[in-house]
Amino acid sequence: MVFAFIFRSDRPACIRYIREHGEQAFAEEMTKRKCQTIKRK
Repeated sequence: MVFAFIFRSDRPACIRYIREHGEQAFAEEMTKRKCQTIKRK
């Protein structure tokens, strides 16, 4: 995926996190990490 390549994000991990913890928790976690997405390892 171009998005994942450019932003070095792990989109499936983001979606999993949202499903497990909810959108609010995801937004709070990303704010705490100072990023918009979960970074790929």
